[in-house]
Amino acid sequence: LRLNALDALSGYSSALKKIVEADVGSDIDSASLELNTSLVELKDTYQKASHQDSKIDNETIGLLATAVNAIGRAVVEEKKRSAIKEIIIKVDPAVQQTAIMISKDLGSNTDLAKYAYESLYNTRGSIQTAYNLEKKSNNFDSRYALLVRAKEINTAENSVSGFFNAVSKGSEAIAKTHAAMRKAVEQ
Repeated sequence: LRLNALDALSGYSSALKKIVEADVGSDIDSASLELNTSLVELKDTYQKASHQDSKIDNETIGLLATAVNAIGRAVVEEKKRSAIKEIIIKVDPAVQQTAIMISKDLGSNTDLAKYAYESLYNTRGSIQTAYNLEKKSNNFDSRYALLVRAKEINTAENSVSGFFNAVSKGSEAIAKTHAAMRKAVEQ
């Protein structure tokens, strides 16, 4: 669910980009729909993952999507800026909340990271045992395939901590970047 929350943050970012780049009515309509969908996903995924209320509710999501859609076919730059500013300010608490959850729950020292490492370690051990049993046969291709697979698993095993650390740091970077955007639009 934490990775789904990360996907939801990515969807929100993509929708915000589409709004910024929109220049005709159909682009605005599409961006508005994508924003609504991404914010509902952000809210729902956070609630499922944390068993807590999100800092954004359905009413606010609807108002934000309506604000974007109200830009309409005229696409007046000032209205677009105003809508983007409102979106960033109102969504920031939910982005911060979700990014903090991901950062904490998917760090390199979490139970999930330890479980992933242990699972890979055990899998590699099983493959090595199979290789040792296979040594009695003269099937070189089979033994070689087991060695290759053990090496792949070992590489993944050694990468677990770095992967989870990168996810955690990336989530922290999302929070900092969005906070900076909020600060910039509030000025």
